[in-house]
Amino acid sequence: MRFNSQHAHGAEPPIIACSERGPKPFSTVATMLYTVAMVGVLLYATAGHWRSGSRLETLWYPTQTANWVVTVNMLVYQGVQKFPETLRTVCRLALIEPDNLPRESERVLRETLHFVRTNGSDAAQVSGQLAVLLAETRSRAEAMGAINTAS
Repeated sequence: MRFNSQHAHGAEPPIIACSERGPKPFSTVATMLYTVAMVGVLLYATAGHWRSGSRLETLWYPTQTANWVVTVNMLVYQGVQKFPETLRTVCRLALIEPDNLPRESERVLRETLHFVRTNGSDAAQVSGQLAVLLAETRSRAEAMGAINTAS
């Protein structure tokens, strides 16, 4: 009885071509052209936003958008307050100024309140959120002033 080897004679495993460099799917020129084209498309798509005088005029729901922006700003503000000092420094380097978020939120609400009032919409929701923001970040007297001017 003769034992045959497991490997067939004359058949060698396929050699996989390995280059020193990894495959490069796109050339540098193609990547740069694609980047320039995408920036152009982005600028064209947002041209209405840049041409209008007010950012609020381009929004379909300015009150809800302002509420969302302020909510996110204040969540970030409260979260960053609990960070260690080294992470706060990283946030400042990433252009997130946590100390300016309440003032930025107040500015957004005041702009939205002015826009909503001049367009004949109900401003009670924005006035209420502005009063809450002022009461939490500044003083209650300013919050009461915002409530009184809203009435």
